[in-house]
Amino acid sequence: MSAPPIKITRTLTRLLIRDLPVHMERLGMKPIQFRYPDRLTRSEAETVWKSAMAHPRVRQAFGRRDSVEFEALRPFTEMVQHFMRAHPQDAAGAPTEWAARTGPALAENPFGAADAEDAEALLTWAKTRNEYRDAVYKSNHPQHKQYMAELEQLRGLVHSAQPAAASTEAGEARSSKDAATALAPARSVDEAKQAIAALRDDRDFMKAWLDKQHPGHAAAVQRRAELYAQAYPEPGAPAPSPVTPAASPKAASSAVPVQQRITEARKDPAYWNAQHPGHAAAVERVGALHREALPAPAASPAPAASPASNAA
Repeated sequence: MSAPPIKITRTLTRLLIRDLPVHMERLGMKPIQFRYPDRLTRSEAETVWKSAMAHPRVRQAFGRRDSVEFEALRPFTEMVQHFMRAHPQDAAGAPTEWAARTGPALAENPFGAADAEDAEALLTWAKTRNEYRDAVYKSNHPQHKQYMAELEQLRGLVHSAQPAAASTEAGEARSSKDAATALAPARSVDEAKQAIAALRDDRDFMKAWLDKQHPGHAAAVQRRAELYAQAYPEPGAPAPSPVTPAASPKAASSAVPVQQRITEARKDPAYWNAQHPGHAAAVERVGALHREALPAPAASPAPAASPASNAA
């Protein structure tokens, strides 16, 4: 399943254009002096694209689209393609100004994000940074918890500016039906894994799972926990019986080694994609598992670079 496109905005473009010459130089590509700080001309975009596609490391990343390297590259490629094909130009061939933003302003925050567009851009941009990959993807990194906390703050800013969907009788009826279906037990490990994959594509389920106020939330959380326990049982444990009541989600999940649960949780496509509707919950799940696995932190070392400090 392909990831949804990244939202290309003025803030994200400004951050990526600022960093692009440095990345090009590191790859041995000839850096470009761009005409605008927040836009690319079509000619500039085409030049960057041709240079990138001729580079072996870029082609290698494109060949492994589930890799961290490709995830770091993707914001740049989608920005370049946006200015090659989608962004309007004026009569002289220059990229037009960005439209004025109309979203609600955010309260003062440590990231300097004026609105949800800024916060979302920072989330996307963070994945292009080496320190993000080092600190977030390595649970033993001394700044892992700090980074996870900052990223979670950014996600909170994004979601705080999004209007909540109103609950309707039809939606409640559908969620009740979904909850009843969700509680049906999986018959085998393979079926449980297939059910987990299906849930990721089920918008109604994801909505209930992400929203604590949703009438189907508790059933969705229970269903997902049960499926993970059935799909990834503790080695040597008997296969789950379709007619035996499942253990509580907490007991079932704790029976699986935490490192195994971290590995499986990180396979969720939502964890790697900031635009996915289940992204915040997926990251929260991985973060909680890391906190469970790590001992109490020792004295804090000197702060590493973070989205808040690097975006300046």
